[in-house]
Amino acid sequence: MKEFLLFLLLLTLGGTIMSAENHQKTGNKKTGYIYLPKKFMTFTSMNSNSLRLQDIQKSDGKTIFTLNVMEDKNHTVETAASAIAHQFESLGVQNIQGTPITLDGLQGLYIYGDYNENRNKIVSYILPNGENLSLITFEGPIEDLNANLGYIETFSKE
Repeated sequence: MKEFLLFLLLLTLGGTIMSAENHQKTGNKKTGYIYLPKKFMTFTSMNSNSLRLQDIQKSDGKTIFTLNVMEDKNHTVETAASAIAHQFESLGVQNIQGTPITLDGLQGLYIYGDYNENRNKIVSYILPNGENLSLITFEGPIEDLNANLGYIETFSKE
């Protein structure tokens, strides 16, 4: 019933009609959940990061979505955002910025920047989730990413 109500509340998202037949619930109890279009298929990145555990990755062939959890209790939302910004820098991401965000009643931050000569963008959301931090990342060509960023609004802890 809760899932049905979520779809009713989010009837339109980025110009796309939300429906259970066109979207999939992605995630788990530890990472949190997000709804993505069914066209997003399981994807495995060749890159790994010791700060991120339990990656759940999906891609539509252009945009890559990653949902994971940081279990290091020494990190706060702010220190995790700083670590992600440093990681972005080491990968050549430019114009890195951060902004506060509230999703599912959680106060967090999102970090974003450009890479590949400003043709691609990466956006990482950091949210407290119990004793852990949920990390949600979208990356891809700017025009495709802009069409998919609205799906972050479907994030929930359950």
